[in-house]
Amino acid sequence: LILVDEQDNVIGNCSKKDGHLRSVLDQPNATPHRAFSVFLFNEKHELLLQRRSSHKITFPNMWTNTCCSHPLYNDDELATGPIPFQGIKTAAIRRMGYELNLSNFEESEMNMVQKILYKANTDQTWAEYELDYILFAKKPADQIIFKANENEISHTEFVDRENILDFLESEVNTGKSQITPWFNMILQTKLFEWWDHLNKTGEVPAEDTSGNIID
Repeated sequence: LILVDEQDNVIGNCSKKDGHLRSVLDQPNATPHRAFSVFLFNEKHELLLQRRSSHKITFPNMWTNTCCSHPLYNDDELATGPIPFQGIKTAAIRRMGYELNLSNFEESEMNMVQKILYKANTDQTWAEYELDYILFAKKPADQIIFKANENEISHTEFVDRENILDFLESEVNTGKSQITPWFNMILQTKLFEWWDHLNKTGEVPAEDTSGNIID
């Protein structure tokens, strides 16, 4: 994984295990690692959600956005050009292929709309401390033909803006599932503003080339 400071400057790397151990992240000098969260919409502006599988070490069985993972510490996924946030988008495309068998994406089809910084514990052993890039994309439904990797995803659901809260509240209130902390943070802050822009203009929000971070 790519270790960064809280201003997103690269300071090193670590294993995936060390990047998620509470014994490491609870230390005073702990630093975040880079991550990304993809929000994929169809032409009806429905968002594809996934429920993480029971096999996941962090936040298993929880609902979240379309795809969430990490860029790797290599030249391709550290890259900063020729398009903005090249490495992050390359990593997102790799992971979309792995989790959903979606391989028909180009980096230019994704907009990086915000960075968020968050820290959350899964249990007594595992946690997250991430500088998360939020990526928006939109495709016609006939180009979102996917097959979920059962090791990563247990369920998927397309939801629209009007019904997402009812859907998630039903899942939580009936004890079926919870919501990942990063998805909940985005849901509680900027998601509906971005979704309104999509509904009004038909386009995903413009890229935030300034790379602002919210926490």
